[in-house]
Amino acid sequence: MVTVKKTKKLNVLPLGSRVLIKPFKSEAKEETTSTGLYLPNNVLNKNAEIIKGEVVAIGSYGCDSDMKNGDMVLFGKFGPTEIKIKDEDYLIVNQEDILATYK
Repeated sequence: MVTVKKTKKLNVLPLGSRVLIKPFKSEAKEETTSTGLYLPNNVLNKNAEIIKGEVVAIGSYGCDSDMKNGDMVLFGKFGPTEIKIKDEDYLIVNQEDILATYK
C-alpha cells in the first residue's frame, strides 16, 4: 500500500522501473476564439511539451537516481499512461522518460 500525502492511501504500486505521478493542474483557462469557438482546457494543454508533477510511488526496481516520493518532476507529454484512481488523475511514467527533478 502506498501512502500519499499522509491522508490518502492507494493500493497501486508501479511495476519495474515505472513511477506513479500526480500531475499538477494546469493554470490555463478556457478560451473562446474570435469566431466563437469554445476551446476547453484539455485542448489548450495538449500543446504543452513538458508536464510537471509530484512523485507518488516508485516501482519495485527502485530508482537509479536520488528521486524519492514527494519530488517534483518534469517529463514529456507523450510518455505517460493516464489512469484514474478514486476520481483523481495520475500518470504512470517510465523512469527513463523523466527529464528532471526540481524544487
